[in-house]
Amino acid sequence: MNTVVRTLLGMLLLVLAQESLALACHKDKPGFVGARGEIDGDITISETIAVPAQLAKDSVLWRSPQQEATITCWADRTPTDREQVHFWLSPLDPGLTGLSGELEVGVNVNGTDYRCSSSKLQHGCGVVLEDFWIEACPRSAPLGHCEKEARTFKISYNFFISKLSPASSVAKEGSIAGVESYVIFQLDGKGGINNTVQRNNFRMTLRGLNQLRYVACASTLSIQPDTVRFGSISSLQAGRNKVIKELPFSITAKKDCDNAYALGAVMTPTNGTVQDNHVLVPKDNQSVGITLLSAEDGAVVPFNKEFSLVPHSRDKVVERKFNAQLKWLTDKPVLGPFNTGAEINVYYK
Repeated sequence: MNTVVRTLLGMLLLVLAQESLALACHKDKPGFVGARGEIDGDITISETIAVPAQLAKDSVLWRSPQQEATITCWADRTPTDREQVHFWLSPLDPGLTGLSGELEVGVNVNGTDYRCSSSKLQHGCGVVLEDFWIEACPRSAPLGHCEKEARTFKISYNFFISKLSPASSVAKEGSIAGVESYVIFQLDGKGGINNTVQRNNFRMTLRGLNQLRYVACASTLSIQPDTVRFGSISSLQAGRNKVIKELPFSITAKKDCDNAYALGAVMTPTNGTVQDNHVLVPKDNQSVGITLLSAEDGAVVPFNKEFSLVPHSRDKVVERKFNAQLKWLTDKPVLGPFNTGAEINVYYK
């Protein structure tokens, strides 16, 4: 009886091993059979990240720059059918226990954030790359034969750290993560991750997690006015890039403790698109564009990219003044109203 049990277990482990090794995925792989691309990547957090305990669960604490990668995948075993490439999050920590129960990692694909706590899948957290199919390797093919059928594609993504613990009124200070480095994701097939000694899949590691530290209080932001109204404008003298109006607004950050930290911010457009990284174009009228400028030095405020909102200080109240500059984007404007805006995501430093 024991022999039978051991045999069945051995067969089960063999099946799981074959399934988990279904795909090989390399980054920047040369285009010939047998060539090896990158299977290890890493990014280091180089600045201190301040985290108030009062922040809500799923608050993003740090986000990587946007990543552009060329990935080559192929079937390196004999799966029963073709399969899609997956981002497998926390591949070495499926129970999410490695970050002290306070943090978790996620990936943003096509503008959507994915976290393991909200998208649990079998054997961990797998985010499917919908358009990237890898054809099956015939059961009769020799090992490695299907690399000739490798598919290369480009992906654009970023990854992030978010708060896993709920908001707390209890002030906390000190280190959070408990580790210096953490494996964020691995690119692999539908059956889970290849975690053997001879791993054949691209894996990303985040270092510098000891830079995340609790601070005693959070900041609240207020915007005045909360809506900038340009009113009626005349199109009689419209000209491309000609300034129509410039109106002021301010952002005030307040906190109730004297912990020293800075605030970075990212402006994300709503009901609009962005040209040249800094011109907000309303979806309902593309004749005009809006650029945000610092009233202090005239510096352009970017969209979709972090900028310094509040410098590092112990000040409990900091006000930043800005100007919203409305410009013509065409010599022949279309008459009618426009409405657009931006969300502000804040990062503590």
